[in-house]
Amino acid sequence: MKLNHNGIDMNKKRLKDFTHHQWGSIVGQENEIRVAVLEEEVAMWEKRLSDKPDDIPYLGYIRTTLKDRIKELEKNG
Repeated sequence: MKLNHNGIDMNKKRLKDFTHHQWGSIVGQENEIRVAVLEEEVAMWEKRLSDKPDDIPYLGYIRTTLKDRIKELEKNG
């Protein structure tokens, strides 16, 4: 697994992968875009956890909710 400077797995699709190179708009399958955004958000929350674990209330709930939503989107995709 290769991580970028934000701690995001480079092997997974990212929102940047869906950005049109000339127009800058987001193009692609809606479900895949949603999963990419949620995975980036989970990675950001996990990075915050490693930086300051005591400063984030309800982090476990947030992370679990986001991961459950990703599973739901992948199942329905």
